[in-house]
Amino acid sequence: MPTVAAWLVARPLNAVLALALTLSLMPLGFLSGAVLVYLIVAAGPRSAAIAAGFAAALLLTLAAIMGMPLESRLAAIAMVWLPAALLGFVLGASGSLTMALQMSSIVAVLGVVAFTVVVGDPVAWWTPLLADLIEQWSQSGGPQAVRQAEAIRPHIGQMAEYATPWLAFFFWASSALMLILGHALYRHGSQAAGSLGRFVDLDFGRVIAGATALASLVAFAVGMVWLKGVAFVLFAVFSLQGIALLHWLHAEGRVPVLLVVAAYAAIVVLPLIMVAALAVLGYIDAWFSLRRRRESAS
Repeated sequence: MPTVAAWLVARPLNAVLALALTLSLMPLGFLSGAVLVYLIVAAGPRSAAIAAGFAAALLLTLAAIMGMPLESRLAAIAMVWLPAALLGFVLGASGSLTMALQMSSIVAVLGVVAFTVVVGDPVAWWTPLLADLIEQWSQSGGPQAVRQAEAIRPHIGQMAEYATPWLAFFFWASSALMLILGHALYRHGSQAAGSLGRFVDLDFGRVIAGATALASLVAFAVGMVWLKGVAFVLFAVFSLQGIALLHWLHAEGRVPVLLVVAAYAAIVVLPLIMVAALAVLGYIDAWFSLRRRRESAS
């Protein structure tokens, strides 16, 4: 990784090629966002913006030559590079990975609120859309797809209720992954990397933990769907703190690397269960500072 980090800032052309190539490797386009985050904090926002501009021009030119729709390429550029650029700028300006991730979680919550304001009733907005998607799936598939669609249809209302927070959490997690990987590149490629903090020290804090508890209590007491979505996103982001705690335990020699690898494998196989389990772990750590307690005990 130090070699990659040094190569990216060795020449401007290297940065342009890296941004363009990694964005073309869908669904691994998040690597392009990580490169952009690294360039912002290592080379500065101006240099990163110039490299991104040339990379975008290269991608659009190649798309035009190959007859690909420019709209889809522009959408991919915006979806990956805009959040990466925002988080990279916050990371560089604040000098804190924790603060950048805290701010990103707040933006995710504001996204849920903004979507609710725009559409009015998220459940009513999602229900026909999900029904159409399930119908298309049943018609395009075989008998098994039809049976699965029939089993899902009775639960469309529940799916519609949590579609917005799940989508918000997905975009937040993707953006957080780009930020963390870009931060890792910087830590391995810069002698002053410690100034940006360490991922293993990530702590969303008791303020966000308290907001999560308050939103959850009010939402389930009064039955406000949008507030349930806010509480869901706030709680889910603590799954990242749970992952940070696992990495800290491994760094301290308290758990083997196989356990960390198994946790990541389980996230792929059982994402819902693992997000919930890691969020519980991270939420407990936010309140009781498990890492500092263990350090004090040592």
